[in-house]
Amino acid sequence: MIRFYIIAAVVAIVLFIPRSGMFLDSATPFLAWTGALWLALAVAAVKVLHEFSHAYAAAVRGVTVRSMGLFFMILTPVPYCDVTDAWRLPREDRLAISFAGVRTELVVGALSLLC
Repeated sequence: MIRFYIIAAVVAIVLFIPRSGMFLDSATPFLAWTGALWLALAVAAVKVLHEFSHAYAAAVRGVTVRSMGLFFMILTPVPYCDVTDAWRLPREDRLAISFAGVRTELVVGALSLLC
């Protein structure tokens, strides 16, 4: 499955390069309030997927996910996933749990660019 995402990312980048000017011109509606609201909702949805990816990767490896939630740091909402029991796992499993969120964001970005 990961090969599919890598191929999708490469195809998306190859298709994007000649059309980058058109892409940047279409980004100006995000400067309006409605565009900024849609962009904020999209970022929030990706961050939720990011945290659930950490939780899923931990649960697959037998780690108990004690809590997930949202806290505010300097009036900015920050989602979190508590997987502190992962320190008992081997290094490769800890790395897989840590990288799960980043991997999800890369897949979402590649598929979004491809669309």
